[in-house]
Amino acid sequence: MCGGYPRGRCSVILDNNEDYSRAAPETYEDDRFRWPLTFFRYSCQCFGNFAGYMCHQCLYGYTGKNCTERIVRVRKDFKTVTAREKRYILSTFEKARTTQSDYVILDVTKGADPVKNVTFLTASVYDYLAYIHYYASRKTIFDNSSYPGNQTSFRCDEPHFPSLDFAHRGTNFPLWHRYYMILWETEMQRLTGDIHFTFPYWNWTDAGVECEVCTDDFLGTHDRRGGISAASPVSKWYGLCVRQVGVCEACDPTVRFQLTRTPGRVQSAPRLPTAATVNFALEQNVYDFPDYTTNVPNASFRGCLEGYVGVPMKDVYRLHNEVHMFFGGVLNSATSASWDPLFYFHHSFMDKLLETWLRRTGALPAHLPLTDSVPGHHRNSYLMAFFPTQVSAAYFRTSEQLGYTYDDMITSPSYKTDVKPEAPMTSSEVKFAAAVESSHLGHICDHNHHHDDHTAEISDVTMSARLMQAVSIETALLLVLLLVVISTCGFVFSRKSRGYSRVPSHDLYDNGHCNQGLSAAVEPYSDSDIENIKR
Repeated sequence: MCGGYPRGRCSVILDNNEDYSRAAPETYEDDRFRWPLTFFRYSCQCFGNFAGYMCHQCLYGYTGKNCTERIVRVRKDFKTVTAREKRYILSTFEKARTTQSDYVILDVTKGADPVKNVTFLTASVYDYLAYIHYYASRKTIFDNSSYPGNQTSFRCDEPHFPSLDFAHRGTNFPLWHRYYMILWETEMQRLTGDIHFTFPYWNWTDAGVECEVCTDDFLGTHDRRGGISAASPVSKWYGLCVRQVGVCEACDPTVRFQLTRTPGRVQSAPRLPTAATVNFALEQNVYDFPDYTTNVPNASFRGCLEGYVGVPMKDVYRLHNEVHMFFGGVLNSATSASWDPLFYFHHSFMDKLLETWLRRTGALPAHLPLTDSVPGHHRNSYLMAFFPTQVSAAYFRTSEQLGYTYDDMITSPSYKTDVKPEAPMTSSEVKFAAAVESSHLGHICDHNHHHDDHTAEISDVTMSARLMQAVSIETALLLVLLLVVISTCGFVFSRKSRGYSRVPSHDLYDNGHCNQGLSAAVEPYSDSDIENIKR
């Protein structure tokens, strides 16, 4: 259990006493309240540099059999990424799409109730990770027909139902996404066996309307309808949980959407952010002001970075938000943005801006509010939807302390800058490269016939068999939400299941016994020790 000594032990998950005073009463039954105690009371507490739901992994900045070897990975500028590295990144994404995750996700399809009638769904690694972002961002979903005058089972169908967003619109926006990127890289490293895998950052500063990552040998150009070019493998990938006006944010895994991008069509975001906008944010000395949301009249770094501060008042500086709005499509909704791979190169750069600011100011976790912010955005908040639990303050420090850096911030010549170690191409990379090349040839030969045919392919979500390694196409499991681990301490989970399959809740968790190695119980930080935060 939990790897045994010296890796970890099964412990009670501590209540971090999250401040919910600013939450609307209508959201009190939200399944995300007191995360993760709605679902689990016991978890693995890992010792030393061990990590993971069963203390079977190393912390991000460590490697080796006993997790004692320090490692600092390097995220590089996309401008320096080679053609081979592009193919490698795409093939790794594809592997994530076709490999079943160790985790299951909460069923929030229409008619499901994530509080009173809990069921779970299997998912691919890609869908599981993308759904974390959806889960942290979506509205409250529960069967609340007992409310007077409510005739629908999903109260969030109502036009002005209060919204909870644990990943945006608050103090911990940069910190939530910082750990999210670390988690993605960790899973990609596990899939490939390449401990150096990182996401390059795309610096879109002063790019105007040009998208450097949107080429047919990578994330794809787009046609006039917004469809991704068939010359890019990404054209066959899909999105889930696209937000629809007036519809509850439940997510049906059988409804898959074509990935689309419509750059520059949103009137308020006709181009990508400028260097002046970026520099203005980096010049702010205060991380965040009360009331720590989107209504702060004064400029703070967090407010500028996320995109809720405009200076001068007649202009709108939107940084993060502006990029999402500029591209439109699935990227222009918090519930679906994480299904477009462009998301990760954008957020790698957003994290670089956070890192630049932290190194300039030397800011400490004590700058984060202990109380009076919105739920999920305090110093001791458990970052929503991550299992094992992660405390926000632990990520308010330099990236080198966390185990990574950026190619123009390297402080040691020993840090590795290649996305992929130089070695002969593997058989799977050769097949993937051939498939990409073939798609380019087909695009050239059929140039006049298929530019606008992508809309008819919404349900065609499988890649060509040439793009698969040794996994059946059927293994490309559907989606869906939440992160409830199964491979630990008494969980029964069949890896033979495929596609959209429900798992009864009583097979997955037991709140009454210490039979789960799921989450590292993290002690909240006090003011006295906040300056000495260590893993």
